Amino acid sequence: MRIVVAVAALLAIMVGATGCDSDDGGRQRDLPASTAGLICQLVEYDTVADGIGVRFDTAGGARKDDTQTCALTQSGAKYPYLTLALSPTTVSDLIFKATMVPAGSADVQELGRIAYQRTLPVADGSGPGVELCWLSWSSRMLVLRFVSTPDTQPDQITQLASRLVALAQRIEDALPGNTKP
Repeated sequence: MRIVVAVAALLAIMVGATGCDSDDGGRQRDLPASTAGLICQLVEYDTVADGIGVRFDTAGGARKDDTQTCALTQSGAKYPYLTLALSPTTVSDLIFKATMVPAGSADVQELGRIAYQRTLPVADGSGPGVELCWLSWSSRMLVLRFVSTPDTQPDQITQLASRLVALAQRIEDALPGNTKP
């Protein structure tokens, strides 16, 4: 039950972080993404652009208790966006698999201790998206989510998914305390 509450909190923070549509909304423009919050340093604009081929220019970071989030957007546009959420956890791989992995998702073998990937359907004017969730070797659970523009084709998301896994692996490798065997 505790892990379900933690994931609900992660997703609530991620949704809140992407919904900053006011003048500035606490987001950082014309500065490195890392200035927006602690984990934004893991998804700097150039790193993301090199990794997935999408350039962002606006970052917003948030923290709620031990959970940290970062949202990247393009100035003046609702889509695409990329979010990263990180929360410490002691959950086992077995509990993660039994309680967190949604039906229809795919295992991602080369990411953290255990990971899944799923395609996100078109919703609220967005295009399709991809979500990765994994247990890090550094005792953290991370969720990396990309949501595309409405004109994005499903085959483009399929191609992006493998690049997103590679970006997630770079994030995993950069985490402090990573004790990968």
